[in-house]
Amino acid sequence: MILFEEVLSSNNSENDIFNEEFIRKLEYWSLIFRRIYSGELSASRRSKEVGAGIEFSDRREYFLGDDFRYIDWKAFGRTEKALLRLFVEEKDLQVNILLDSSASMGVGEPPKIESAKKLAAAISYMVLFNLDRVGVTIFSENVTHFLPPARGKGRMIRIFEMLRNVSAGGKTDLMKLAEKMTSSIKGGGLSMVISDLMVGSGFDECLSRLMYYGSEVSVIRVVAPEDKNPVFLGDLRLIDSETGETQNITVTPGMISRYKEAFDKMSEVLESTALKRGARFVTVSSSLTFDEQVSIVLRAMAKRK
Repeated sequence: MILFEEVLSSNNSENDIFNEEFIRKLEYWSLIFRRIYSGELSASRRSKEVGAGIEFSDRREYFLGDDFRYIDWKAFGRTEKALLRLFVEEKDLQVNILLDSSASMGVGEPPKIESAKKLAAAISYMVLFNLDRVGVTIFSENVTHFLPPARGKGRMIRIFEMLRNVSAGGKTDLMKLAEKMTSSIKGGGLSMVISDLMVGSGFDECLSRLMYYGSEVSVIRVVAPEDKNPVFLGDLRLIDSETGETQNITVTPGMISRYKEAFDKMSEVLESTALKRGARFVTVSSSLTFDEQVSIVLRAMAKRK
Protein backbone atom coordinates (compact mmCIF):
# COMPACT_ATOMS: atom_id res chain seq x y z
CA MET A 1 0.00 0.00 0.00
CA ILE A 2 2.96 2.36 0.52
CA LEU A 3 3.73 2.23 -3.21
CA PHE A 4 0.08 2.94 -4.03
CA GLU A 5 -0.14 5.92 -1.64
CA GLU A 6 3.11 7.48 -2.89
CA VAL A 7 2.15 7.15 -6.56
CA LEU A 8 -1.38 8.39 -5.96
CA SER A 9 -0.13 11.47 -4.12
CA SER A 10 2.12 12.35 -7.08
CA ASN A 11 -0.86 12.65 -9.43
CA ASN A 12 -2.50 16.06 -9.66
CA SER A 13 -4.63 15.88 -12.82
CA GLU A 14 -7.86 14.06 -13.57
CA ASN A 15 -7.04 14.31 -17.29
CA ASP A 16 -3.74 12.52 -16.83
CA ILE A 17 -3.45 9.18 -18.68
CA PHE A 18 -2.30 7.82 -15.30
CA ASN A 19 -5.18 9.21 -13.24
CA GLU A 20 -6.47 8.00 -9.87
CA GLU A 21 -8.82 5.44 -11.43
CA PHE A 22 -5.93 3.97 -13.44
CA ILE A 23 -3.63 3.81 -10.40
CA ARG A 24 -6.33 2.03 -8.36
CA LYS A 25 -6.57 -0.55 -11.15
CA LEU A 26 -2.82 -1.06 -10.95
CA GLU A 27 -3.15 -1.91 -7.26
CA TYR A 28 -5.80 -4.52 -8.05
CA TRP A 29 -3.87 -6.09 -10.92
CA SER A 30 -0.69 -6.17 -8.85
CA LEU A 31 -2.41 -8.44 -6.35
CA ILE A 32 -3.55 -10.72 -9.18
CA PHE A 33 -0.05 -10.64 -10.67
CA ARG A 34 1.57 -11.71 -7.41
CA ARG A 35 -0.82 -14.63 -7.07
CA ILE A 36 -0.53 -16.11 -10.58
CA TYR A 37 2.94 -15.05 -11.66
CA SER A 38 5.09 -15.12 -8.54
CA GLY A 39 6.20 -18.67 -9.30
CA GLU A 40 7.51 -17.63 -12.69
CA LEU A 41 9.39 -14.70 -11.18
CA SER A 42 10.83 -16.90 -8.45
CA ALA A 43 12.03 -19.41 -11.03
CA SER A 44 13.73 -16.60 -12.93
CA ARG A 45 15.67 -15.69 -9.79
CA ARG A 46 16.96 -19.19 -9.15
CA SER A 47 20.31 -20.35 -10.52
CA LYS A 48 22.73 -23.15 -9.71
CA GLU A 49 26.04 -21.93 -8.33
CA VAL A 50 29.02 -23.60 -6.69
CA GLY A 51 28.85 -22.96 -2.96
CA ALA A 52 26.09 -20.34 -3.31
CA GLY A 53 22.80 -20.38 -1.47
CA ILE A 54 21.66 -22.90 1.13
CA GLU A 55 19.48 -25.32 -0.89
CA PHE A 56 21.44 -28.26 -2.33
CA SER A 57 20.55 -28.90 -5.96
CA ASP A 58 23.04 -31.01 -7.90
CA ARG A 59 26.66 -31.97 -8.49
CA ARG A 60 29.07 -31.44 -11.35
CA GLU A 61 32.58 -32.57 -12.20
CA TYR A 62 35.47 -30.75 -10.54
CA PHE A 63 37.72 -28.76 -12.90
CA LEU A 64 41.15 -27.25 -12.28
CA GLY A 65 40.67 -23.83 -10.69
CA ASP A 66 37.39 -24.70 -8.92
CA ASP A 67 37.17 -24.14 -5.17
CA PHE A 68 38.11 -27.52 -3.65
CA ARG A 69 36.21 -26.65 -0.45
CA TYR A 70 32.98 -27.57 -2.22
CA ILE A 71 34.04 -31.05 -3.32
CA ASP A 72 31.52 -33.65 -2.16
CA TRP A 73 33.85 -36.03 -0.33
CA LYS A 74 31.09 -38.52 0.44
CA ALA A 75 30.34 -38.81 -3.27
CA PHE A 76 34.09 -39.12 -3.92
CA GLY A 77 34.24 -42.08 -1.54
CA ARG A 78 31.46 -43.81 -3.45
CA THR A 79 32.47 -42.98 -7.01
CA GLU A 80 36.15 -42.02 -6.78
CA LYS A 81 35.24 -38.93 -8.81
CA ALA A 82 35.75 -35.37 -7.63
CA LEU A 83 32.31 -33.74 -7.80
CA LEU A 84 31.37 -30.22 -6.73
CA ARG A 85 28.20 -29.53 -4.80
CA LEU A 86 25.81 -27.05 -6.46
CA PHE A 87 23.32 -24.98 -4.52
CA VAL A 88 20.27 -23.00 -5.58
CA GLU A 89 20.79 -19.28 -5.22
CA GLU A 90 17.99 -16.73 -5.46
CA LYS A 91 19.31 -13.66 -7.21
CA ASP A 92 17.83 -10.21 -7.38
CA LEU A 93 15.40 -10.16 -10.32
CA GLN A 94 15.33 -7.32 -12.81
CA VAL A 95 12.76 -6.67 -15.53
CA ASN A 96 13.58 -4.50 -18.54
CA ILE A 97 10.58 -3.07 -20.41
CA LEU A 98 11.39 -2.10 -24.01
CA LEU A 99 8.66 0.17 -25.40
CA ASP A 100 8.35 0.98 -29.11
CA SER A 101 7.44 4.63 -29.74
CA SER A 102 7.86 4.64 -33.54
CA ALA A 103 5.41 6.51 -35.77
CA SER A 104 3.29 3.45 -36.57
CA MET A 105 2.41 3.25 -32.87
CA GLY A 106 0.36 6.42 -33.39
CA VAL A 107 -2.19 4.52 -35.50
CA GLY A 108 -5.62 3.69 -34.09
CA GLU A 109 -8.29 5.28 -31.95
CA PRO A 110 -7.16 5.26 -29.25
CA PRO A 111 -3.61 5.09 -30.64
CA LYS A 112 -1.52 2.01 -29.98
CA ILE A 113 1.06 4.08 -28.12
CA GLU A 114 -1.50 4.86 -25.40
CA SER A 115 -2.19 1.17 -24.82
CA ALA A 116 1.54 0.43 -24.87
CA LYS A 117 2.30 3.14 -22.29
CA LYS A 118 -0.43 1.87 -19.98
CA LEU A 119 0.83 -1.71 -20.27
CA ALA A 120 4.39 -0.56 -19.58
CA ALA A 121 3.17 1.31 -16.51
CA ALA A 122 1.15 -1.68 -15.33
CA ILE A 123 4.03 -4.14 -15.66
CA SER A 124 6.38 -1.70 -13.93
CA TYR A 125 3.96 -1.27 -11.03
CA MET A 126 3.48 -5.03 -10.66
CA VAL A 127 7.22 -5.70 -10.62
CA LEU A 128 7.85 -2.98 -8.02
CA PHE A 129 4.89 -4.24 -5.99
CA ASN A 130 6.71 -7.59 -5.92
CA LEU A 131 9.82 -5.80 -4.55
CA ASP A 132 11.88 -6.46 -7.68
CA ARG A 133 13.76 -4.08 -9.96
CA VAL A 134 12.37 -2.62 -13.17
CA GLY A 135 13.85 -0.49 -15.92
CA VAL A 136 12.17 1.14 -18.93
CA THR A 137 13.65 1.87 -22.34
CA ILE A 138 11.79 3.87 -25.01
CA PHE A 139 12.98 3.31 -28.56
CA SER A 140 12.26 3.99 -32.21
CA GLU A 141 15.25 4.27 -34.56
CA ASN A 142 17.29 5.16 -31.46
CA VAL A 143 16.87 4.80 -27.72
CA THR A 144 15.13 8.06 -26.74
CA HIS A 145 14.50 7.49 -23.02
CA PHE A 146 16.19 5.15 -20.57
CA LEU A 147 15.71 4.38 -16.89
CA PRO A 148 18.02 1.63 -15.57
CA PRO A 149 16.54 -1.14 -13.43
CA ALA A 150 15.89 -0.08 -9.85
CA ARG A 151 13.36 -0.66 -7.09
CA GLY A 152 11.57 1.56 -4.64
CA LYS A 153 8.51 3.79 -4.55
CA GLY A 154 10.35 6.66 -6.25
CA ARG A 155 11.01 4.52 -9.32
CA MET A 156 7.31 4.30 -10.24
CA ILE A 157 6.93 8.06 -10.06
CA ARG A 158 9.94 8.45 -12.39
CA ILE A 159 8.44 5.93 -14.82
CA PHE A 160 5.10 7.77 -14.90
CA GLU A 161 6.90 11.05 -15.56
CA MET A 162 8.85 9.53 -18.43
CA LEU A 163 5.88 7.78 -20.05
CA ARG A 164 3.75 10.93 -19.96
CA ASN A 165 6.25 12.61 -22.28
CA VAL A 166 6.42 9.79 -24.84
CA SER A 167 4.79 10.33 -28.25
CA ALA A 168 4.87 8.30 -31.45
CA GLY A 169 7.45 9.24 -34.08
CA GLY A 170 10.37 7.91 -36.10
CA LYS A 171 11.24 4.49 -37.52
CA THR A 172 11.69 1.17 -35.71
CA ASP A 173 15.19 -0.28 -35.43
CA LEU A 174 15.15 -3.46 -33.35
CA MET A 175 18.79 -4.34 -33.99
CA LYS A 176 19.99 -0.98 -32.72
CA LEU A 177 17.78 -1.49 -29.67
CA ALA A 178 19.38 -4.88 -28.93
CA GLU A 179 22.86 -3.42 -29.30
CA LYS A 180 22.09 -0.57 -26.91
CA MET A 181 20.57 -2.93 -24.33
CA THR A 182 23.60 -5.24 -24.12
CA SER A 183 25.05 -3.72 -20.95
CA SER A 184 21.67 -3.61 -19.18
CA ILE A 185 20.69 -7.24 -19.80
CA LYS A 186 23.99 -8.98 -19.12
CA GLY A 187 22.75 -9.73 -15.64
CA GLY A 188 19.89 -11.80 -17.03
CA GLY A 189 16.33 -11.29 -15.81
CA LEU A 190 13.35 -10.60 -18.05
CA SER A 191 13.12 -8.37 -21.12
CA MET A 192 9.58 -7.43 -22.16
CA VAL A 193 9.22 -5.94 -25.64
CA ILE A 194 6.03 -3.91 -26.24
CA SER A 195 5.62 -3.06 -29.93
CA ASP A 196 3.33 -3.33 -32.94
CA LEU A 197 6.25 -5.05 -34.74
CA MET A 198 5.61 -3.17 -37.95
CA VAL A 199 9.15 -3.95 -39.05
CA GLY A 200 10.60 -5.30 -42.27
CA SER A 201 13.43 -7.15 -40.55
CA GLY A 202 15.43 -7.48 -37.37
CA PHE A 203 12.91 -9.20 -35.09
CA ASP A 204 14.62 -12.61 -35.01
CA GLU A 205 18.06 -11.03 -34.65
CA CYS A 206 16.84 -8.82 -31.81
CA LEU A 207 15.45 -11.81 -29.89
CA SER A 208 18.64 -13.76 -30.49
CA ARG A 209 20.84 -10.98 -29.15
CA LEU A 210 18.70 -10.36 -26.07
CA MET A 211 18.73 -14.06 -25.22
CA TYR A 212 22.45 -14.44 -25.94
CA TYR A 213 23.17 -12.30 -22.90
CA GLY A 214 21.00 -14.42 -20.64
CA SER A 215 17.72 -12.53 -20.72
CA GLU A 216 14.36 -14.27 -20.87
CA VAL A 217 12.13 -12.50 -23.39
CA SER A 218 8.40 -11.84 -23.57
CA VAL A 219 6.85 -10.01 -26.52
CA ILE A 220 3.60 -8.04 -26.25
CA ARG A 221 2.40 -7.07 -29.70
CA VAL A 222 -0.08 -4.19 -29.71
CA VAL A 223 -2.22 -3.96 -32.86
CA ALA A 224 -5.05 -1.64 -33.90
CA PRO A 225 -8.14 -2.76 -35.85
CA GLU A 226 -6.99 -0.41 -38.64
CA ASP A 227 -3.77 -2.42 -39.00
CA LYS A 228 -5.63 -5.44 -40.34
CA ASN A 229 -8.84 -3.90 -41.68
CA PRO A 230 -8.18 -0.72 -43.68
CA VAL A 231 -11.46 0.88 -44.75
CA PHE A 232 -10.21 2.89 -47.73
CA LEU A 233 -11.16 2.24 -51.38
CA GLY A 234 -10.38 4.12 -54.59
CA ASP A 235 -7.44 6.32 -55.55
CA LEU A 236 -5.14 7.06 -52.64
CA ARG A 237 -1.68 8.36 -51.86
CA LEU A 238 -0.11 6.14 -49.22
CA ILE A 239 2.44 7.68 -46.88
CA ASP A 240 4.66 5.39 -44.81
CA SER A 241 4.27 6.71 -41.27
CA GLU A 242 7.88 5.84 -40.38
CA THR A 243 9.89 6.52 -43.56
CA GLY A 244 7.73 9.23 -45.16
CA GLU A 245 7.83 7.42 -48.52
CA THR A 246 4.74 7.92 -50.71
CA GLN A 247 3.03 5.82 -53.34
CA ASN A 248 -0.08 6.45 -55.45
CA ILE A 249 -2.36 3.43 -55.67
CA THR A 250 -5.92 2.44 -56.50
CA VAL A 251 -7.35 0.37 -53.68
CA THR A 252 -9.76 -2.37 -54.77
CA PRO A 253 -11.66 -4.98 -52.72
CA GLY A 254 -9.26 -7.61 -54.09
CA MET A 255 -6.27 -5.62 -52.89
CA ILE A 256 -7.80 -5.29 -49.43
CA SER A 257 -8.33 -9.05 -49.32
CA ARG A 258 -4.70 -9.74 -50.28
CA TYR A 259 -3.51 -7.23 -47.70
CA LYS A 260 -5.46 -9.00 -44.95
CA GLU A 261 -3.96 -12.34 -45.99
CA ALA A 262 -0.46 -10.81 -45.91
CA PHE A 263 -1.12 -9.30 -42.48
CA ASP A 264 -2.27 -12.65 -41.10
CA LYS A 265 0.79 -14.35 -42.59
CA MET A 266 3.10 -11.76 -41.05
CA SER A 267 1.41 -12.26 -37.68
CA GLU A 268 1.95 -16.02 -37.88
CA VAL A 269 5.62 -15.58 -38.79
CA LEU A 270 6.24 -13.17 -35.91
CA GLU A 271 4.65 -15.49 -33.36
CA SER A 272 6.38 -18.62 -34.66
CA THR A 273 9.73 -16.79 -34.69
CA ALA A 274 9.32 -15.81 -31.05
CA LEU A 275 8.23 -19.27 -29.95
CA LYS A 276 11.10 -20.96 -31.78
CA ARG A 277 13.49 -18.70 -29.90
CA GLY A 278 11.88 -19.67 -26.61
CA ALA A 279 10.19 -16.32 -26.02
CA ARG A 280 6.63 -15.79 -24.87
CA PHE A 281 4.40 -13.99 -27.37
CA VAL A 282 0.97 -12.40 -26.98
CA THR A 283 -1.07 -10.03 -29.15
CA VAL A 284 -3.50 -7.46 -27.73
CA SER A 285 -5.78 -5.05 -29.57
CA SER A 286 -5.65 -1.34 -28.78
CA SER A 287 -9.45 -1.31 -29.07
CA LEU A 288 -9.83 -3.41 -25.90
CA THR A 289 -10.22 -1.91 -22.46
CA PHE A 290 -7.16 -1.67 -20.23
CA ASP A 291 -8.51 -4.42 -17.96
CA GLU A 292 -9.03 -6.73 -20.93
CA GLN A 293 -5.52 -6.07 -22.20
CA VAL A 294 -3.89 -6.76 -18.83
CA SER A 295 -5.93 -9.93 -18.37
CA ILE A 296 -4.78 -11.26 -21.76
CA VAL A 297 -1.14 -10.40 -21.05
CA LEU A 298 -1.10 -11.98 -17.58
CA ARG A 299 -2.72 -15.19 -18.80
CA ALA A 300 -0.13 -15.47 -21.57
CA MET A 301 2.81 -14.64 -19.32
CA ALA A 302 1.74 -17.19 -16.71
CA LYS A 303 1.81 -20.07 -19.21
CA ARG A 304 4.84 -22.31 -19.28
CA LYS A 305 6.89 -22.08 -22.45
